[in-house]
Amino acid sequence: MSFFGFKGNKFSFGFQTGTDHLTRGLPIWSNLINKIYGLNTQEVWETVNNNEYKLFSTTPEVYIPVMRKANLFSNGRFVVKDWKTNEPIENHPIIKLLENPTPLMNRNEWLIAVSVLHDIYGNVYIYKNQPSRLSEAPNTLSILPNDDIKLKLSGVKYKQLNEEEIIKKYILSTNNEEFEPSEIIHLKNFSTDGIKGQSILESLQMPISNARGSYGFINVNNTKRGAHGIISPKSGAQGTIPLIEKDRQDIEKQYQQDNGIYDRQTPIKIVDKPIDYTQISLALKEQMPFETIGLAMSKVVDAIGLNMNLFSTDKQSTYANQENGEKQAYNSCIIPFAEKFCFAINNKLNLVEKGIYIELDYSHLPPMQVNETQVATEMKMKAEAIDKLVQVGYSLSEAEALLGISSK
Repeated sequence: MSFFGFKGNKFSFGFQTGTDHLTRGLPIWSNLINKIYGLNTQEVWETVNNNEYKLFSTTPEVYIPVMRKANLFSNGRFVVKDWKTNEPIENHPIIKLLENPTPLMNRNEWLIAVSVLHDIYGNVYIYKNQPSRLSEAPNTLSILPNDDIKLKLSGVKYKQLNEEEIIKKYILSTNNEEFEPSEIIHLKNFSTDGIKGQSILESLQMPISNARGSYGFINVNNTKRGAHGIISPKSGAQGTIPLIEKDRQDIEKQYQQDNGIYDRQTPIKIVDKPIDYTQISLALKEQMPFETIGLAMSKVVDAIGLNMNLFSTDKQSTYANQENGEKQAYNSCIIPFAEKFCFAINNKLNLVEKGIYIELDYSHLPPMQVNETQVATEMKMKAEAIDKLVQVGYSLSEAEALLGISSK
C-alpha cells in the first residue's frame, strides 16, 4: 500500500534549498523571517523539506518500530456502543464503512496508514466524503497525501470559538482542491501551536543522522577501501631491500591461491622473505557503528511508546519479556492512541449527537487475555495465607482485611 511518499526537495523561504534537514542545521533563519513578517498566517505546509517519508522508508531503525506499532494498532476491531448505556450495538451501519473505509483499503490497511502517517508526519488528514450532515455515515473516509497538503490559516486563534475561524481551508497543492475544516478529520501529534502536529523525526534528528552515518561508514569500509593491508619489504640494519619482481609475483600468487577462507586454503601466510604488513582498513569495532545504530533504534522505540523487548537485538529477549513487552505496548501505547483516534472520529462524524460512539477493541488478542493459570495461583496463595492467619487466632474477616481481600 502507498503511504503518500517522498515528492522530492523543494525550495523554502530563508535560503534553504532542500538539503536533508536531519543532517543539517535547523532552519532558524527561515523561522525568524516567518515570524517577523507573519508569513505563518497565510499557508502552512505539511512538511519542511519533504524528507519524512524518505527517512522512514530507507532507515531500518525508523521503519521497523513505526511499522510494528502500526501493525499492533491495526489489530483492533471497531465496536459501536450506546452513549447512555455503553452497551455494544450489533451490526450498526457505520461498521460497514469502518471495515472498508475506502475502495482501496480495508480496515487493517487503513489503520496501518493512520498510525504510520501520524508518527512520521505528525498529522493524518482524513476526508469524510459525506453527502450531507444528516447522512447516517460518510460514503468513504479517504486519507489525503501529507506531502501535498497545506493549511490556509486566518492568522488568529486564541480568541476564536470554532475551528473554522482558525483554519480557513485545507488545500491540495497539486490541483488547488480545497476542503472545509468540517470535511477533514485531522489527527495530530503534539506541537506547540496546536494547529499542525510535529513528526517524531524532528526530535530524533541527531540519533537518526548518526545511525545513517554509521551505515555509510560501514558501507564505505566494506566496498571502497580496497585492500585491507600492505605487504612491504622489511627494514634492517642495511636499510630497506626492495623485493625483486619475481619474489613479489610469487607472494601475490601464493596469497591469492593458497590463503583465504575457502576449502584447501589457510588463513595464515608464511614466507621466507623478510616482509612487513601494514593494516590500512578501518577498525569497525573502535568506531562503534553498530552501537550507534542500536542507540538510534532504542530512541525511536521510546519515542513511539513501544518496548525494546518486541524487537530482535544482539541480546535476545526471553519469551516472557516479549510477552510482557507486547502487553505493555498495548496498555501504554496502542490503546491510548486508539482512544485518541476514536475521539477524533466520534467528534467529526457527530456520533455522540446521534447517541452512539465507536471504540477500537483489543480484548480478543492473546496479550490482553486474563492469565487463568496466574489467577488460580494467586487465589491459592491467598487462601493458604488466610488459613494460616485463622490458625494463629485471627478471625476470617481480620485475615481478609490484613491481606486486603474484600469478602463482598
